[in-house]
Amino acid sequence: MTNLVIALGNLSPVVTFLTADSPTADKTRILGFDPQTLFQVGAQLVAALLLFYVLGRLLFNPVRDILRKRREEIASSYDHIEKETHEVETLKKDYEEKIRNIKAEADKIMAQAHSKAVAREDEIVKEAHEEANRIMQRAHLEIERERELMKDDIRNEIVEVATLMAGKFVESSLSEEKQRVLINETLNEMGEDTWQD
Repeated sequence: MTNLVIALGNLSPVVTFLTADSPTADKTRILGFDPQTLFQVGAQLVAALLLFYVLGRLLFNPVRDILRKRREEIASSYDHIEKETHEVETLKKDYEEKIRNIKAEADKIMAQAHSKAVAREDEIVKEAHEEANRIMQRAHLEIERERELMKDDIRNEIVEVATLMAGKFVESSLSEEKQRVLINETLNEMGEDTWQD
């Protein structure tokens, strides 16, 4: 700023030379470079520069600062959006991986449940066979007992019939003890094979 004022001061001899009265100079000029005009132009130039300086400090710099802050906020928002987008993509990949793992785990659980069901089915069938075998064995034992009881009953009936028959034949001549001995001998002669049939 001071350089401009010094430069204007150095121009004053040139201006006075150009504006000096010369015999050929026209007095009706529209624009004359006299010292007052040059001073006014210089003052207006200084005022304009001062106005630009003041406006720059008071208006342009705050507007620049607001624009810079806004630019930074927008850049920050873009960075934040980009970061969140990356996080969302990461979460999406994680969820997709978890879904795949869940499907695999569900398949695994289904396979385990199927194998357990098959094992349980085999176990139930085995238990049913064992129970059937036990029932069959009990039935055989029961049949065997019944057979033994029937043998005993038949033996007792045969003994009674034989006793009655023998009693009728030898009733008059044999004593009771002789009758028993004869019956036992007869039974022993018949043998066990006769009773089993």
